[in-house]
Amino acid sequence: MNRFGKALTSLFFLSLMLVGGCGSSSSLLLAPPGGGTPSFPDIRRIEVTPTADVMPLGTRRQFLATAILTTGATVDVTSLATWTSTDEAVVGVSDTSPSKGSGSALAVGSAEIEATVGQVVGRETVTVSAAVLEAVEVSPVVPVLPVGVNQQFTAEGRFTDGTVEDLTDQVVWNSSAVDVATVDSAGLAVGGSAGQTTITATATNGTGLSGRGEMTVTAAALTRIQVLPSVPQVADGRELQFVALGLYSDGQEEDVTSLANWTSGDTGVATVSNTAGTVGRAQTLSQGQVTISAVLQGIEGQTPLTVSPAELEFIEIFPLRPVVSAGKTRQLTAVGVFSNHTTLDLTDTVTWSSSDPAIAKVGNGMGSVGLVTGLVAGSADITATDPSTGLEVSVPIEVTSAVLQSIVVTPENATTPKGLDQQFVATGVYSDSSTQDLSSSVTWDSSASGTAAISNAPGRRGLASTIAPGATTISATDPSSGVSGQSGFTVSDAALVSIALAPLEASVPKGARLQYAATGTYTDATTRDLTQEANWSSSNERVAVIENRMGLGSGEATGLTVGQASISAVDSATGIQGSTTLTVTSAVLVSIQVSPPDARVDALSIQRYRAEGVYSDGSTVNLTRQVTWRSSRPLVFYVSNFLSGFGLALIPGQATITATLPLSDLVGSTTVRVRL
Repeated sequence: MNRFGKALTSLFFLSLMLVGGCGSSSSLLLAPPGGGTPSFPDIRRIEVTPTADVMPLGTRRQFLATAILTTGATVDVTSLATWTSTDEAVVGVSDTSPSKGSGSALAVGSAEIEATVGQVVGRETVTVSAAVLEAVEVSPVVPVLPVGVNQQFTAEGRFTDGTVEDLTDQVVWNSSAVDVATVDSAGLAVGGSAGQTTITATATNGTGLSGRGEMTVTAAALTRIQVLPSVPQVADGRELQFVALGLYSDGQEEDVTSLANWTSGDTGVATVSNTAGTVGRAQTLSQGQVTISAVLQGIEGQTPLTVSPAELEFIEIFPLRPVVSAGKTRQLTAVGVFSNHTTLDLTDTVTWSSSDPAIAKVGNGMGSVGLVTGLVAGSADITATDPSTGLEVSVPIEVTSAVLQSIVVTPENATTPKGLDQQFVATGVYSDSSTQDLSSSVTWDSSASGTAAISNAPGRRGLASTIAPGATTISATDPSSGVSGQSGFTVSDAALVSIALAPLEASVPKGARLQYAATGTYTDATTRDLTQEANWSSSNERVAVIENRMGLGSGEATGLTVGQASISAVDSATGIQGSTTLTVTSAVLVSIQVSPPDARVDALSIQRYRAEGVYSDGSTVNLTRQVTWRSSRPLVFYVSNFLSGFGLALIPGQATITATLPLSDLVGSTTVRVRL
């Protein structure tokens, strides 16, 4: 028997049991004699409920099928009917026991739910709407926090389709005990006093759905440790006391220095004490940066400590009791002792001063820092002061009379070309090993005054003038002590100083030549023609070239194209150079040639002449019609200007034919002989 047959059999037995308010239903479903498929003669229609149903997306609904009999009685045929949906993608319906008639909203839209018993079908349209909120959940559910600490609550809405949405900013927040904690419109709760309160989030969409969480507020707790001083800096070798300030959740502060455990991030830079009486005290050991930390109840506070270079503690001057001769100098040294027990030469950084500058003065300028100069015999105090700290130290200095022991003349064994001067310097060396420039006080002398003379005139003392090549000895003698010093001096031949070219800034036509001259000037003011010795060159050989034969013809330039070139002459031995600019202009007419030359013609015959202009670059042009033609003996041979060079031989004899270019000095000529 198939499923439909079994359903009819069940319906038959069910009909036999129906009595009471439904009216007589014993004839509702009758099975044919001998068995078989039952019939449904008494069903007028089938109603599917609920009617006009709207199901939110994601919800389930149990549909019922009720048979309306011809007698007016009703029978629940939900489990007997065959259930279908016209659009299973929108609404699905179960046709399987025990969930027959159970519908599921699957997608927004509409579909018809059908219940079929036999040939009778009942229908109802079901509309699936968007998912709706079905619950509000608050988290965290049971938070515990100290007084003064904030707690952010969130509200999540769970919808009929199983989706979840953050509703934190879309609900109304309330606290059941505002003295324990308050909550703002964004769900941020703040503990005010120890106790418990309920935090409620109520949906504002009219459903009245709400969620809640229980909040416990405990006594104030340590929330942060601030290490003071903040971001300190201390010199290497010094100590620094740190303080740990505990900040509690209720806003209170407390000194927890002695309760915290102190550590240093780099014990090579600084250490920090945990010993009673010195807790939190740091000892710097080297320059650098380190993090100092204080930990209490798992809360850590820290600050960066910068250990700067060691600080100056005091200054020492060496030598301790200096002595200097009058007129001489003595170098003093200032040594600084620092907080890390190191020392440093501070000679150039301190400020030096003398208690009696009339006896001894001390320099602070470049090249004289800490340099004491004895002026007269006596004693004074020399002080070195550090400008950044104000620390200072003084030492007594004694100025004694000095004795000159020797004189050094420099430069030694100098060689200078004839015509140049040489300055000599005399340096006195004294008994206290000090030195002094004596150039302006000694008497200067030259052993060969014909080679070099040396001056004793004010402002020129020690200045040697070269006279002739040779050797001499330069002497410097102290007139008061007779101490002297010498140095050899050689005067060499005059040396080349410069080369001058002539002509300067010259101009030549294209194809023309120009001879340059190079004149050398020497240290003794003499000059010399270097034209044949110099090394000649042109900066642009496309414009002009120049002969460089190192002999006859050297220095002759030829213009090649219009433009400019730099002409140079270099002395090979010294590299000294002279230069000038050569401008090449367009070619110019340089001559006129008349043809035919030296003609011999018969009397009463005609001879035609041609005048040709020759340019500086060798090019030619026909000037026959531009020139003025003349005959030295017109009665012998007549030449016509009207016919531009046509001539007529008249009588025997000889004549000179000339062609002159107007407005120029150019003339070309030839001879003609007339025969009988």
